[in-house]
Amino acid sequence: MKVVLSGMSNLEQVQDNCRIFAERQPLAAVEAAALLEVAETLKGGVPCTACRYCVDTCPKQIDIPMMLATYNDLQFASSFTVSMQMDAVEEEHRAADCIDCRRCSRLCPQGIDIPEALSELAGALEKMPKWADLCRQREEAARALRQK
Repeated sequence: MKVVLSGMSNLEQVQDNCRIFAERQPLAAVEAAALLEVAETLKGGVPCTACRYCVDTCPKQIDIPMMLATYNDLQFASSFTVSMQMDAVEEEHRAADCIDCRRCSRLCPQGIDIPEALSELAGALEKMPKWADLCRQREEAARALRQK
């Protein structure tokens, strides 16, 4: 690793980062292996920088950077919070609503095939349990316990 970018918002954080990196300490084998494992999972994501060039041209007004961030999140692990987040997106503005017009892809400085990524995201979300269903199941289980 040659560069570490650390978000800093005050002098104390700058000083803390300088202290941490003042001495070069090579990674232990376990640490290096963990980093390589994470790096491998990143290969499945998309390199969206959230520049939002794609958003204004989307006829379905899909928040593409948010959808691509969700797509990347799902590359690491499936989580019910993703389902909850996507349920909060208005209908007609979800990944599945992409009409494959490709206006977004023509403007993407990263060269991302956005409609393909949105289609993959929509497919993954379709397979996930819906937040409302999880809440209903939890409520039914609680009701069954109370009746015993």
